[in-house]
Amino acid sequence: MTWQTDICGKSNPGVWQDGYLQPCFEDVILFGLLFLYIIVFGSYRIYQLSKVPKSIEGRMRFWAHSTKIVCHSVVAFVPWLALILRFFSEFSADTYQLFYYFGLSVTFCFSLVITEIEFSRKILHNWVLMSWWTLCFICSAIKLQTMVAQLHVDESMYFELPLFVVGFIAILILACFGLFYNHIPGVEEDSYRKLSEDEQERLNTTISINSYDSNTISHHNLDRMSRSEVLEYHERNRPDSLEESANIFSKLLFSWLSPILATGFERVLEDSDLPKLIRVDTAVVNGALFRQQWQKELELRPDNPSIAKVLGRSYLPQFIISGVLKL
Repeated sequence: MTWQTDICGKSNPGVWQDGYLQPCFEDVILFGLLFLYIIVFGSYRIYQLSKVPKSIEGRMRFWAHSTKIVCHSVVAFVPWLALILRFFSEFSADTYQLFYYFGLSVTFCFSLVITEIEFSRKILHNWVLMSWWTLCFICSAIKLQTMVAQLHVDESMYFELPLFVVGFIAILILACFGLFYNHIPGVEEDSYRKLSEDEQERLNTTISINSYDSNTISHHNLDRMSRSEVLEYHERNRPDSLEESANIFSKLLFSWLSPILATGFERVLEDSDLPKLIRVDTAVVNGALFRQQWQKELELRPDNPSIAKVLGRSYLPQFIISGVLKL
């Protein structure tokens, strides 16, 4: 007997049979990857949440959170109920089925722990739980199709299928919450939306006093500054570009962006988080380069100057290098 037979038992250890996935492949490989996904990324999520203090407002009651607790409990309990029914019936459970039962129960208990920690800190779900619930729904839908197709060859499906449908509905509810109702009372969801023209105008002409040193500029002076002066002052106070001091390996791997990405992972990036451009990318340098090449073009072809040739002499080498690196 091979290890595939030891794990899969009576089930075919292959991938496909008669147009649907094999149960052993689904439970060991498909759901095994899902279990590994939530354990790895869920552990990292708990590590992130451990740095956030609990809400001092105390525990509140919220119907959506209570529903999530019930759904997690149902999904975690259904595999044990199916295992108990198998134990008291003539249908034994193969190794891959035990792996699925145990893994599904443990990972949804783990998912419930993450949900509780987020709720206790009044933090909305991030991509970890939202993607986990959605992927579980997709894989469960695939497994549901396989179980229906096996009704005529496996009599144990007649009592296991109704239990699975109950768990499937609970997973569907969790997926809908994650995708369409990620909400906690009193907590605003971060909005990465495009600003309207009016909002953009107000943003360009209004600067928060807290972002400036009160010893350097006063509120009265801010009100008297023109828009160009305000933007110039704002630009001068940006952090220096990390690309300017990055080594060749950091530039090739774009690792100099890591601090900015880390900040964006924790919260919404603000304008003050963005560093200055490197000198070669500034409008001052590129404008001077273009004017220099344009003057040369006027000297060479005063009657018919070509702006395409000017752009080529100014920026073609950089485009060639960028194209080679992209390839």
